[in-house]
Amino acid sequence: MLYYVGPVGASDSGIGKFGPDRNGCIRFGVVALFQRRKIGTVEAEKVLPPDHPGIGTILGSVGRLYRGQDQHARAEPLLHRALMLEEKVLPPDHPGTAITLENYAKLLREMNRTEAAAKLEKRAKVIRAKRSS
Repeated sequence: MLYYVGPVGASDSGIGKFGPDRNGCIRFGVVALFQRRKIGTVEAEKVLPPDHPGIGTILGSVGRLYRGQDQHARAEPLLHRALMLEEKVLPPDHPGTAITLENYAKLLREMNRTEAAAKLEKRAKVIRAKRSS
């Protein structure tokens, strides 16, 4: 159940005030509520449109959480979904995509899938290089 959707101020989230997006929900407020454990991924996916970048942020956050708990089987599909979504809706050289690539690569290395991890790390490095030049 969604407990709160509304303007999230700087005192609530540390991210500042944001206005409603075209769908009438608070764009970054939903992500902030997730991070503060007020809502879960299912609730966020009900509030945000399916191609909203905030969904990728949330999926990546939960994936990292599971990775940190050595729950690789639960982490992988979330990080994969986050990456697929970000690649679909963000610009090709977006730093958020590089972060997700790096997090997914760390998971794959922990799962001894070094070849796949190396490919993701290489892609992240290319994005980082483009952003720094």
